[in-house]
Amino acid sequence: MDESELRELTLRFQNELEENKIENFLQKNPRGIFVIRLSLGLSQKDFIQRIENKISQVALIKHEKGRSSRMNSQLLRELLNHIPKHIDLDKIIENYEKFQSMKSGEHMTSERARELHHIWKKKTTKRQRQEWGKSGALKTNSSARLTKQEKQVKSVLDKLKLEYKIHYQMKTNILDMNIDFVLFDDYKPKFFIEATKRKHDLSILCQAYAYRCRLIKEAYPKIKAGIIIDGLPDSSRKIIENEFDFILNSKEIQNLSEFL
Repeated sequence: MDESELRELTLRFQNELEENKIENFLQKNPRGIFVIRLSLGLSQKDFIQRIENKISQVALIKHEKGRSSRMNSQLLRELLNHIPKHIDLDKIIENYEKFQSMKSGEHMTSERARELHHIWKKKTTKRQRQEWGKSGALKTNSSARLTKQEKQVKSVLDKLKLEYKIHYQMKTNILDMNIDFVLFDDYKPKFFIEATKRKHDLSILCQAYAYRCRLIKEAYPKIKAGIIIDGLPDSSRKIIENEFDFILNSKEIQNLSEFL
């Protein structure tokens, strides 16, 4: 399905939903399941879990590609519980483009993040990984213990009078991570910022940051992320640019307020 076909399908879906005919529409047009999945912004595997495994991935692919003529009643009843009240065409197209880029490897998936994490583990020793993890955890919130780069970030956040914590421990389903800056809104994490000036092994470093960012976004779906890192070659930038909402270098830290 190309983008124009998706737009047409979404508009039909929206019309049937507004006229309370969506159940009959889905039963005769199983391809409409694609609109539901994109509305939720879920990968096929995550979507299947969301709907209580009422469909296999093989069957889901058949539905989405228009290779099936009807939808079974058990699946249909489950889908009706997950249809958004409002269908946002722009959001659907955005998610469609994101998942298309995932297929080409340009966007990080959970599976790809874990794959990169395994590569990172193979290229580093256990001692190196432990030292990297401990180095952040041992830092305190005292500005005297911050790097020059972190002091610059802190200065911007202080001027904006934002609520934040430095070297904050964030929990995910797989591991806990020490994050350089975490901003809060009503005591809930809304933004996190990583800052590094390491100049060697940037590709490996970016793989690790991409993995960390993906885990945090899975644990906190509404959170935004930024990273401040210098001297990125295009190959390393490509690893992280689809995970982080912005990438700045040290000279651009004063522009940080534009992204918060």
